[in-house]
Amino acid sequence: MWVLVMRPDYGHALLVVAFLSLAVSTMSMTITKAKVSKPLRDAIINRNKWFGELFSCPNCMSHWLAFAAVAIYRPVVVNCGVYVIDLCTSVLVVVALASFSSYLIYRAIGSMSH
Repeated sequence: MWVLVMRPDYGHALLVVAFLSLAVSTMSMTITKAKVSKPLRDAIINRNKWFGELFSCPNCMSHWLAFAAVAIYRPVVVNCGVYVIDLCTSVLVVVALASFSSYLIYRAIGSMSH
């Protein structure tokens, strides 16, 4: 029988991951879709196709933003004993939650524009 044992600091890490996910979602949508960042996106697209693609794709941008956020805040939501793997897992959790949040934001904005 498997039993999930949560250490006291995991609750804090989950809260940090939840907030980072919202921040990553908002930043990736703002950078890749907002009118205010269109001049920046256009300039980057004209200079470099790869970075242009990155700055046009919310999902692509969220991976890089999540990596940076987890590198700064270092939340560990699971513990396998290998710190780098734990952080990579946290990055993927942040990306997954950010993607879901971005979907909800995109749906809400889309329904407001009709």
